Parts: sequence; C-alpha cells; structure tokens
Amino acid sequence: VNDATLPHTFDTRFGGRTHDEENRRTVIVFLHAFSGSSSESKETAKRIVAEQVGQVGRSAIAASHFKMNWVLMYRSVGAKGPISSGMVGSICQRYNPRLHCRYQGHVSKGQEDISLGQLHDVCQHNPNDLVVYIHSKGS
Repeated sequence: VNDATLPHTFDTRFGGRTHDEENRRTVIVFLHAFSGSSSESKETAKRIVAEQVGQVGRSAIAASHFKMNWVLMYRSVGAKGPISSGMVGSICQRYNPRLHCRYQGHVSKGQEDISLGQLHDVCQHNPNDLVVYIHSKGS
C-alpha cells in the first residue's frame, strides 16, 4: 500500500477540510469495483457502480444535517476502461460538495486485499471516522 494515498488526516486531498477544523467526522467509503472482460460484464459493472456511487451520494446529501464529510475512495479491478475516473467522477460531481471522490487507480488482477489493506490503514490512522466497504459483486 502506498502511504501517499493513505492520508493520516483528511486534508486538501479531501476537499480542503479536515474533520478537526470543522469538528466533523468523516465517512470514508471504499469501493472495490470489478469488471469482467465481456461486453455484457462491462455494461453490468458500469450500471452497478453507477448505482452504488449514486446511493453513496444520496446518503451524503440526506445526512448533511449531521455535518459529516463524505469521501469515496474507489479502485477499478479487472478489465480496464469501463470503470474509469471519468465515469465515476461525473457521477460524483452531482453530489459535490457533499461527496469527495478519490480514484485509487486500476489493477488488472487483484483480490479485495488491496482495498481492504488500504481500509485497514485508514482505520488505524483515523479511529474516530466511520468506514464503509462496498464491492461491485455481481458485475
């Protein structure tokens, strides 16, 4: 795991705010997004990920009275292309400034341990924040 992608505090990489500065907790959502190589799998993956990101965004809006920062950290796995930073970023824009999305890169092969290892490190460094893990299973 690259420490550069694992901030010990959520600073400018997460919308320029820290939960300490505004007395807010941060909800960090990890999305491990897999796509197979067939056309059908790619379309299914895009649909599932769009639905999942939209749900996270709607949750961030609905919980806005709790004054929490929401961060989506997502990684694409498998076939390269269908789940891109542009595709997810365009969905995230709909929920800005409530949801801050951060692309964690693409891996052709890799199990969930890549994302789960990052989640573990973030939990170790940010014990007061809330963490959610989502997998695009079924795509």
